[in-house]
Amino acid sequence: MSRCLRAAFDIGSGATKLMVAEVEKGKVMKELFAKEIPVSFAIDWKQSSDGNLSEAIQEEGLSVLRQLVGECERLRVPREAARCAIATEVFRKAQRAGNGAGYLEKVLKELALPVLSQHEEAEVGFRTALALADVPNVICASFQITMRGDDGLQGYLGGLGTGVVTSICVEEVQKRTMAPKVTPNPVDSKAADELVVALKTRLDVVPSWLKQSVVTAIGGPNSMFCVAFEALGKRQYRPSEIREVLKSVVDQTDEELSSRAFCQGELREPPGYIVPKIALLLAVMEHCEISEVHFCSTIGSCPGLLISDEYFQTLENARLKMISVLARQLERLRVFRLQAPIANRGWCFGGFGGALLGGATFAQGVLGLRRALLIAPVVAGVAPQAARAAREGFTETPSGLQYKVLLDGDGPIPTTGQRIKADYTGWLDDFESDKKFDSSRDRRQPLEFQVGIGKVIKGWDEALLSMKVGERRQIIVPPQLGYGSRGIGPIPPGATLYFDVELKSIATR
Repeated sequence: MSRCLRAAFDIGSGATKLMVAEVEKGKVMKELFAKEIPVSFAIDWKQSSDGNLSEAIQEEGLSVLRQLVGECERLRVPREAARCAIATEVFRKAQRAGNGAGYLEKVLKELALPVLSQHEEAEVGFRTALALADVPNVICASFQITMRGDDGLQGYLGGLGTGVVTSICVEEVQKRTMAPKVTPNPVDSKAADELVVALKTRLDVVPSWLKQSVVTAIGGPNSMFCVAFEALGKRQYRPSEIREVLKSVVDQTDEELSSRAFCQGELREPPGYIVPKIALLLAVMEHCEISEVHFCSTIGSCPGLLISDEYFQTLENARLKMISVLARQLERLRVFRLQAPIANRGWCFGGFGGALLGGATFAQGVLGLRRALLIAPVVAGVAPQAARAAREGFTETPSGLQYKVLLDGDGPIPTTGQRIKADYTGWLDDFESDKKFDSSRDRRQPLEFQVGIGKVIKGWDEALLSMKVGERRQIIVPPQLGYGSRGIGPIPPGATLYFDVELKSIATR
């Protein structure tokens, strides 16, 4: 195949990542953009009382994806068969009785971003390690350990992420309540040893192919592998060295750990996660008798996804796959309907233990399936706002935003978090209508704010993150990118907004 431009997203349990690169013949030839932004899905799910991801974390995740999709627009990554995402284990957990699958449906519907099915996660992770490994006969470790054998990919582990291990440390070992923003620090040496033992009891019997192996470990700045690398100052390490690292981080306060190398720089998680991460790494290495780990830094599983031609599909194929998933959910709903009266009395049928945890959970699961089925016509086609043809002369983005450039700019494009100044006028009904609701031009004072972090409506963030200084646009903002069903002041619920916006400047400091 000829060189092509692709964007790979990794929607992880703790961060959402994007890598944009030129790819040719199964190799990443030129990296153009790479970024990961923390989004704590795992912690949110763990703190949930009903198995659902909260509305707040879903909106935070979608907001981050909108920013990253904006980078794809800026780099002119094609929308069809050039953008793809992989999602990780927290969405499997949340969909058993909650809304993990529903969130991924939102990603497809709102951002036109296909998400691979969960069973392909291990394959993509392995391919990432294969692209980065410096050892033969690669065995890959991220959240699970995989190896290519005669019978295909073999896997081990999965499910013991930072959030889960932290809760075990706090609740089971320290006998405290897992509250928001809790920290286990300082963790004394006895508690640290108990945590390692507790984790080992949760690990399965070790397969023969894993014992005495050298493992290529992939991860970003907040991975347990990177924490060990920063603590030791080298990328290859043995179990005995990790035990020494654990000894060095016990009896330390958050403040003391914050000064260490593994808590410095961008994208680092709080110091409260350091002991759980090192304890997990040690437990896995000792239990599995891994002889050595070789750490390779990566942006999630993005490199492995980028080089996998078969995963980049048309949006129509992605929608058809989603419809197939919804059809299977409908069949399960039909089968479960007869058992509903019994399940609602708190019983649980054998074989359904992972999905039905008593009456209340069953009811939530059924309601979740019904909600998914109700949106199937939207997934099968397009969102209602996008069902209308784009206004003549306007370009429509995957989110439903429409824009037309009135005046080209010659300055830089702002990046997320930069402070900008913009002049604007806003109307209801249409441009230049008699329903003008606001104008910085009338006040002779441009609006100044940080772009891309939710200080303004979503439509504004999306538009301005792709504009050059000096550029002027008309933008049509649908309700879901404006004030939605709530409205505000003179803007009624469900209103489409019309803006004339000019990017005046980007702050230099």
